[in-house]
Amino acid sequence: MSRNIFGGNSNLPPGVRVSDIPGNRPEDEAWENIYNNFWDKERLTTTHIGTLISQEEYDFMEKLFYPKTTDKRLIKASEVIDNYIMAAIEYGMEVGNKQSEDTRLENKYYETRFVDNVLEGAKVSNEVIKKVLDILNGNYETP
Repeated sequence: MSRNIFGGNSNLPPGVRVSDIPGNRPEDEAWENIYNNFWDKERLTTTHIGTLISQEEYDFMEKLFYPKTTDKRLIKASEVIDNYIMAAIEYGMEVGNKQSEDTRLENKYYETRFVDNVLEGAKVSNEVIKKVLDILNGNYETP
């Protein structure tokens, strides 16, 4: 059975996969999952951490977000709400990424100190310790 979603032979250039097309990339799928899960009614109305949304607030937001009207002002308000939600999600991701990087750097510091202390305790020469730490920190270039 063909694995091509379009059936038959692909019209994509050699070396190009369907996942290379914008909107079909893994990061696009991840973003879509985050966005869709953001709206999860149970999470919003019964969360055990963060802001709890009441059933009435959820219903009100749903009416704002999906207006059953042709009123251009309400449709524009829905678009603005969506933009703010996406911006809030992106900001949360930025904060999370920054915290993750800070933690990684902190762990790298303690790992480096540990290796340094072990090598010094083993009476390894400072030259060798420096090379090991450079390798550990990705700063070593082969001669």
